[in-house]
Amino acid sequence: FMVNPENIGAIAANPVFNTAMAQRRIGFFLSEAQSLLPAQVAVCDTMDEIWTPSSFVRDIYAAHTSRPVRCVGKALQWPDHAPDPYQHFMPGRRNRFVFLTSFDPNSWLRRKNPTAVVAAFLQAFPPQEQDVALVVKVPGMALNHPGDPFGEWALIEDAVARDPRIILREEHATFQDY
Repeated sequence: FMVNPENIGAIAANPVFNTAMAQRRIGFFLSEAQSLLPAQVAVCDTMDEIWTPSSFVRDIYAAHTSRPVRCVGKALQWPDHAPDPYQHFMPGRRNRFVFLTSFDPNSWLRRKNPTAVVAAFLQAFPPQEQDVALVVKVPGMALNHPGDPFGEWALIEDAVARDPRIILREEHATFQDY
């Protein structure tokens, strides 16, 4: 799994899950919260092993479960000869350097600070540099969302409207995407 523990229940409820399930369950968890919720700990305890992208995250999970927790990093290199699975939402992506920022609005915009990412992108790359792009991925951001008490989301929407190199993706991944 490469989702946070609290999302595994929705995946496990899918009938395809049980037929495609491997005999060994390894969770690759990303949550950076200092403490895990009881439901997250319960899911951790159903895994055979937990993998994390950093030693910081490893230490968080290791403090909450007796399961083996390993820091494996998360660098992946997409093979040059492989077809581009994202061509449908970003034509010409292979000819651009693409930056990605992804966050959950329930973690509060001020804390995750995607506006700083957008501002840094705009400062680093003037409009004439078309060989770069920034994808802002967020699983749905409603107007007046409680994670945006200062109205910072409007700044991101304004930047997206002004600069076609900034691409907004507001959706949850489907079960097939996992």
